[in-house]
Amino acid sequence: MTAHQPARIAVGPNDTPEWVRDAVRAGGGIVVAPADANGLIWSDAFDPTGLERVLNEAPSISWVQLPFAGSENFMHLVNVDRTWTSVKGVYSEPVAELVMGFLLGGLRHHDRPVATLAAVQLPCHCGAQSGARDSRCRCGGWS
Repeated sequence: MTAHQPARIAVGPNDTPEWVRDAVRAGGGIVVAPADANGLIWSDAFDPTGLERVLNEAPSISWVQLPFAGSENFMHLVNVDRTWTSVKGVYSEPVAELVMGFLLGGLRHHDRPVATLAAVQLPCHCGAQSGARDSRCRCGGWS
């Protein structure tokens, strides 16, 4: 039987906050360069090109973690050659609860917002005030 080897994890891109590397160490992993890694935590939700470059240069990476919910920009990279994980869906229950709370609150006081909105003075882009919602201002713009 072989002893358990700690995971060798690369963290990218280079400007990733240090606490991500600290979390790898706290979890028993070893932070290494991508070429020496078997896993990668990619923290930039807006850089799929950078991730693709790292993966092409480091074929030993067999696991990729995207620690953000919006992973759609990376779907073209996902394949069966690697294990891919993300936090997609982690916010769905709290957001659903918030929406339900707003709906219930709105139903409870359904008459107040409508009456309140009718009396709101909305500014136009020209700075003039309009007395009714969705009405035209004297400049011709929408309020």
